[in-house]
Amino acid sequence: MRAFHLTAASIDALKRVDAPTPRPKPDEVLIRLHAASLNYLDLMVASGRFGNAIMPFIPGTDGAGEIAETGSGVQGWVVGDRVVPGLMADWPAGTLTAVGVKRLRGVTMPGSLADYAVVPAT
Repeated sequence: MRAFHLTAASIDALKRVDAPTPRPKPDEVLIRLHAASLNYLDLMVASGRFGNAIMPFIPGTDGAGEIAETGSGVQGWVVGDRVVPGLMADWPAGTLTAVGVKRLRGVTMPGSLADYAVVPAT
C-alpha cells in the first residue's frame, strides 16, 4: 500500500513509502481510507512537540473511508460500510478514562496517511 512515514521530528521528514497492507486481528476492522486531512495536532506531532512515536510511523489523526475487511468476532460492521475512525482508538463512548487516551491514531499508532488502516471495531 502507499503510505507516508514520518521519519524524524520535522514536517520535511514526511516521506512516501510502499508498506505492507495491515491485516485486522480479532475485533478489529481494516479501513480503506478515501480521505485524510492534516490539522494542528498533526503539525505538533510532526515537529516533535506532541507524542513520542517511534519513527518511522504513519501520521494523520483524521481520515475517512470504508470497511475493507473485518477480523473474527466483529459484529455490527460489514465490508462497504462508510466510517470515520476516531482519534482515540480505545474510547468508543462514555466517560473518558486513562486507557481511552493511550492509543491515539496518528500519534501513538498508525494514522490516516495511508491507503489502509486497522482500528478496533468499537
